[in-house]
Amino acid sequence: MARRKRFWELVVLLGAGLVLVSGAVVAGETDLDWLQLSPSSADTYALECLDTSGSAVFTVDPAGDVTCAETGGSTSDPDFSVAGYAKFSGVCEFDADVDLDATGGSSSDPDLSVDGYALFGGTLASSGKVIAATAELTISSGSVTVTRFAHTVDTEGDGATDDLDTLSGGSDGQLLLLQAEHTDRTVVIKNGTGNIACGADKSLDSTEDRALLIYDGDTSTWVLIAFSDNG
Repeated sequence: MARRKRFWELVVLLGAGLVLVSGAVVAGETDLDWLQLSPSSADTYALECLDTSGSAVFTVDPAGDVTCAETGGSTSDPDFSVAGYAKFSGVCEFDADVDLDATGGSSSDPDLSVDGYALFGGTLASSGKVIAATAELTISSGSVTVTRFAHTVDTEGDGATDDLDTLSGGSDGQLLLLQAEHTDRTVVIKNGTGNIACGADKSLDSTEDRALLIYDGDTSTWVLIAFSDNG
């Protein structure tokens, strides 16, 4: 599919069933009620928005991945701004500043929800809340698999104590926040036994304790940044 379409080209595509349009398309102006694009896997983009110089600033590829290019935005003039509710179930990459204006969202009704992978190459500014929703992990043979930023961790078989040797998963620079699932069950983060470097063993023996780690892709190691013993 070519990058730009004149009106007659759009009509041809409409007849071929590749582009479905409801509304009017005239020179220099577009007024659409809805637009449906059905690209083939051979197309570079399903949707491409260009600036006045002809450079792509917003693209959607046939797989549904979205890319927003940096155009010199800032927190006061963002390249991408969400004033309502946005949900991304695929891969989203923003090489620009992102500004979220809260609309009263909550953990059950967020202003921005990303179910897939999101990469922000610029500044992420939020005038609302940033909520780290947790998910429980249970230790199995000294290991758990990381799937999000914040996790509670429980012992295997609800034992009184259990060692956490290995954190499976992780990308370079990824952050991880851990806490104990239950105050009566102690999770011991082991230093150097598996792929965790924390200076010395750290015990999460209270649900108020926290361990913040970052993944080092060069060494495939989760490195402790901060630990708070609040129990």
